[in-house]
Amino acid sequence: MKIALPLLMLLLTVSGCTVSTDISLQSNMEGTAVSRISMAPLLRRYLADLSQVQGIEVTDATSFFDIAALTAGFAADPGLNLIGAVQEDPRILKLYLKFDDLQRIFPPETAPEGSPVISRSRGNGTETVVISISRENVAAVMQIIPMGNDPVSQTITGIFEAGGDEAELVEMLSWVFEEYAPAEEVQEMIRTAAVELSITVEGTLVKVEGGSSADSRTASFAIPLVRFFSLEKPLEYSFSYTPED
Repeated sequence: MKIALPLLMLLLTVSGCTVSTDISLQSNMEGTAVSRISMAPLLRRYLADLSQVQGIEVTDATSFFDIAALTAGFAADPGLNLIGAVQEDPRILKLYLKFDDLQRIFPPETAPEGSPVISRSRGNGTETVVISISRENVAAVMQIIPMGNDPVSQTITGIFEAGGDEAELVEMLSWVFEEYAPAEEVQEMIRTAAVELSITVEGTLVKVEGGSSADSRTASFAIPLVRFFSLEKPLEYSFSYTPED
């Protein structure tokens, strides 16, 4: 069984895997990104069981990354261009991406006017980029995250559509994965799950909010999954920098 990349990234973070993305941002908001997705044993066991139920043979060499589907998905998204995909082994996938405008990675037409997911402003010789995800604009993010029919997808979709509740999400996903790990272990993985994001700019950072500065050019953020699906409070991250001459 193959699984689409956007949903897979959610499942990966839920089940304690690593999803890290490094972005190199130019002053005109063009840039490139490299995402490394590493699948944990718990998720491989879950997907292997689903595959075997469908009569699909699974071995240690089986990959659940659907390269063809993700290529088609990026082709349909004008905001992101997939340059290449390298499968280092059945558990690890690396993606190379390019974008013309960071502000248009998420479909702007699906976000209400005045509530963009990513925005940019200038003033006093600095550039400021703000990432803001709220219940008002989250549809723009969800636009590129198609959900499937498996129990995890349906659990996430149901809780999200109901308005989001962190405790309920943790409880329900603990139940889904109860055959694969002790409840305490699953709950800890879910609560600490995050997408790691690093953005390197052409200039010098002067301020980072909601994250930290790895060095004078790179802002780093960890976006917690349970907070994304509850959105009881908006998720807000920003960084300001002085562009190079």
